[in-house]
Amino acid sequence: MKVRCGNKTCRKYIEKSGASRSGLSYYCDSDCLSESQKKKFKTSPAKNRSSIKQAHYAVECSSIIRTKDEGRCRLCGKSTGLAVHHIYYRSDQTNKPWENEYWNQITLCNRPCHLEIVHGDKKKWTPILLGLTWVREVEQKNISLEQLERMINGF
Repeated sequence: MKVRCGNKTCRKYIEKSGASRSGLSYYCDSDCLSESQKKKFKTSPAKNRSSIKQAHYAVECSSIIRTKDEGRCRLCGKSTGLAVHHIYYRSDQTNKPWENEYWNQITLCNRPCHLEIVHGDKKKWTPILLGLTWVREVEQKNISLEQLERMINGF
């Protein structure tokens, strides 16, 4: 049985049994396969400009979040070893326009809060961190973890 080469510039028909295969496509030789793979990963200048804009926006958001969090870890209060982290991981879902929104970012120290607490028990900490950012963004207050627990428990 003959199939068309998967490289759109080649246009050859080849025997299916002797062709190189990648996914659902068949190629007449390894050169056509590698050329086709290169085209898939090439980015256009417009895409590069878009990713540069997103990177600038992310840096801008990061500095705004640090300022709003008063240069301190929102969980323990440390002022050293800080970084702005996403509450919902960027890898959790695809096509998420909210990825770099202010409510999805929080300032945390790298150790122990980010690595050991947040990554250690994501299910527990995600709603707590969202509560802290809610108070920061909606009520315009910076409160500690203990103050949030008292608000939740009604004390």
